[in-house]
Amino acid sequence: MTAEAVNNKEFEMLQEVVTETADAAAAAVENAAHHYGAFYENPEFWVGLAFVLVVVLLARPVVRMAGAMLVKRIDAIAKRINEAQQLKDDAQKMWVEYEKKYLNAKNEAYEILEKSEREMEMVKNERLRKMEEDIKIRESDAKNRISTAEQQAVQEIRAMSTELSIRAVKEVLKLKLDEKMHDELIENSIALLKKAK
Repeated sequence: MTAEAVNNKEFEMLQEVVTETADAAAAAVENAAHHYGAFYENPEFWVGLAFVLVVVLLARPVVRMAGAMLVKRIDAIAKRINEAQQLKDDAQKMWVEYEKKYLNAKNEAYEILEKSEREMEMVKNERLRKMEEDIKIRESDAKNRISTAEQQAVQEIRAMSTELSIRAVKEVLKLKLDEKMHDELIENSIALLKKAK
């Protein structure tokens, strides 16, 4: 309610009070005229007139004061309603902001998780690749060592067989073979040595 509406109501109330008091005074004058003669001789007239004057004089300030109090109260309530509406709007804005922040944080967390999973997969694949390369290198190294060991073993076996052949020949020679047999044995040994190489 605005101050103008309160002033209109105040005026209407004051008008009603004055009208009712004037009606009461007119009724009292008529009533007194029947009993006393002239209206100003009747004490009820003067009491009624005094009452009307007191009501008229006090009604306006009282109504103004009551109206002013009502206006203040209305303004205070309107202010509190506006503040509450403002707080509600602010809370709604904050809610929307926090909802956006929550969604952004959630999306960011998913992105970080996906990124870390991709990086982990890349690291895993890189390590597997390096491990496979290391295994191939070690396997190749082992094959080379085995091949070298086989070659050394073959050479050692040849050397031993050559040495054994030479010893055998010496033993046979000690038994005093004839020259013809002696020559055949030497030729056979030389042939065996050529085959071994």
